[in-house]
Amino acid sequence: MIIVYSVGNSKIGIGNVSRSSSLFKEFLKNNLVHVKDIHFVCEASPDVLKQFQLDALPRVTATRDKSESFKLIHSLIMSSQKKCLFIVDAPNLSYADRKLLTSYGIDKFIFLTDNNVDVFQPDFFIDTDIFPKKYSYDFPIEIISGSKYHIMRDDLLEHKKSSLPEKQPIQSVFVCFGGADPAFYTEWFYENIALNNKYSEIHFTFALGPSFSNSRVGKLICINDRAVILKCPNMVHEILNHDLVITLGGLTTYEAMYIGTPVCAIEWSYMAPYVRKLHDYNYIENLGAPERVNDAFERIIDKSEVLFKKMEHSWRTLDGLGAERVVKYMISKKELMDYFD
Repeated sequence: MIIVYSVGNSKIGIGNVSRSSSLFKEFLKNNLVHVKDIHFVCEASPDVLKQFQLDALPRVTATRDKSESFKLIHSLIMSSQKKCLFIVDAPNLSYADRKLLTSYGIDKFIFLTDNNVDVFQPDFFIDTDIFPKKYSYDFPIEIISGSKYHIMRDDLLEHKKSSLPEKQPIQSVFVCFGGADPAFYTEWFYENIALNNKYSEIHFTFALGPSFSNSRVGKLICINDRAVILKCPNMVHEILNHDLVITLGGLTTYEAMYIGTPVCAIEWSYMAPYVRKLHDYNYIENLGAPERVNDAFERIIDKSEVLFKKMEHSWRTLDGLGAERVVKYMISKKELMDYFD
């Protein structure tokens, strides 16, 4: 039996759900696990499940919080009476959580997130970040990492550009700060960049994700017509039809990199180190913290050739085969074979 557990909400965004749902679908697609022996427990709203086409799949359950998730997980294991592999893509889990889950009957733990790996102490860590890292854990753990294991959203794969454009002027910008934008950068960027007369020739489109509150959506939809405001837009369409994408360094960043559209990111909170690393390894352009963004944005618009060089590097690095490779890795491990048909 396999249980995939993921979390997506207004505080952390929905990148975890994107990654784990694609892996879940890879299991189903290849018939590696009997459908009755795999479950996806998703701590997210129904809108998030719908965004990733999870609402129509078997054995997918939306839960409200960790307490409800753990009760469901316990029930599933008790009903199955089978050995359980637990795949985690959720933040802030503790060693006490591991002990509790072990008491339910879970035998092996695999982490897809780097959050609290040292605290929870899983058996395996599949690090899908595309830049190199050093690891130092004082407990037994097997780690695989690198760009070839980066898991892309499954419905995005067919939309990778077959060839890339030459350097061109930036005339349209798609701004997407995730499914939730907990930093409220959407409002900030609109007021400070999109309304700036220096950029009056640039068309801006802003995406409001599924975890935006109704009050935020109402306020943003009502602002003036210098930009287009879209609630839960078709992300592929917008990425393909804009010259530049602005993000916080999360899910949309990788989607644009894979498709082949240049990306800039703004630093915020725990995402800032990831943005800096992606910049340092020439995948995206870092605009810095908000107080630096105006100058950095003007500079990059004037000299966009650096964006297109980084775009090509990103486009060549991400091939969309990460989920397939992760599954092949799992079924190759002798200690995991019992969980697969």
